Amino acid sequence: MNLILSYWNPYDLTVVNLSSYFLQSLGMFSMVIGYLIHPSNNVKIGFNKKLNINFQKSFFFKLNVIFTLCLVIYVLQRFYIVSTVLPKEARDIYFEELSNNMPIPFFKFIWSWYVPVIVFYVQVLFAVILITNNRINRFWSMIYGLLVISYLLIGFGRAPIQQFLYLYILLYLINISGYLNIERNIASDYVKNNFKATIKLSLVLVIAIIGMAVITNLRGITSLDSDPDNLVDWNVFAKQFITYNTGGFVAFDFALNNESQYQFGPLYGSGTFASIDNLFYFIHNNQNYANNLLGKFLGRTIDIGADFQWNYAYTMFYIFYKDLGVLGLVLFPLMFGFLFKRILVLFLKTKSFYYLVIFVFLSYSLFYSNFAYALQSIASFFIISLSVILHYTSKIKLRD
Repeated sequence: MNLILSYWNPYDLTVVNLSSYFLQSLGMFSMVIGYLIHPSNNVKIGFNKKLNINFQKSFFFKLNVIFTLCLVIYVLQRFYIVSTVLPKEARDIYFEELSNNMPIPFFKFIWSWYVPVIVFYVQVLFAVILITNNRINRFWSMIYGLLVISYLLIGFGRAPIQQFLYLYILLYLINISGYLNIERNIASDYVKNNFKATIKLSLVLVIAIIGMAVITNLRGITSLDSDPDNLVDWNVFAKQFITYNTGGFVAFDFALNNESQYQFGPLYGSGTFASIDNLFYFIHNNQNYANNLLGKFLGRTIDIGADFQWNYAYTMFYIFYKDLGVLGLVLFPLMFGFLFKRILVLFLKTKSFYYLVIFVFLSYSLFYSNFAYALQSIASFFIISLSVILHYTSKIKLRD
């Protein structure tokens, strides 16, 4: 869809060469092949198995949620102290504050590695609770909601809102397909609950779109004395939204046509597995990891149109390309597609919440692929590895 929007180019961004579209289409095709070659015959789907979310009753999980909520509220109040300046400037100050001015040692690492893991788990859990009308402790439902909303309010960012919206829609679709049953309900309850879930989805959709539109308008304010005529400018929002979701294709093409400015690599897989690579070099106190190299080159600002500047987001496929060239666009998407199907099959068979978390995260990574590579961060490694560990430890506990 985004590739079609990019080719249509309604806002006159720099025209992308067909060769760049071909390379990205090659990566997408390889991903589909990887998905299809994973065997799925005789997969017994666990329709009668309930999605177990009892882990959220554990003291350890609640302790992590409360600790994360305290950190998020602390950062949120610091952010709004600096928000007396222009929203765009406040966003820059926010990132500077996180990097250099936090009083807790290693706060940057806690915020980058630990907080996103807990927040993502809570986002999935909170969405499941809302969608399935699950009756859990009302106090903890409010805590989960407070954590999700507080995190989304930080930094005048639209990407976190878009991420939560995407995972909510995905979980809604999984639910109406019958795969999120937490309680065995009769048919009338199933219809009633899906109707309620649809109403909630509509509300979440409206609130999220209006929220992103308001943020877009606020970030466009250039003077503290200016008084915008409208809180929301839908034309500006549409332009920013489409550019946000198609600019990565232009950046990918720019990099291919200006190789002299991107003379690094091949990375031989360290870009694709950047989260593990980053963790390895952090342990050894070495700055020569792939993410550092990618940030150095991709962090520079480029022009992608008459009124648009861009940095960092060169699509998922550019990372694969810098790893092994055209071969990387075949091999790594093939592996991603295979892994995606594997996790889907495991979730359908086991109805494990932990596999659901991985599946949602990989789905979001796929959705996000036209913008950047979501599996670059160390947090992504922790989300996936922790989920696998928790799944198998929960099975051991059940046997005992």
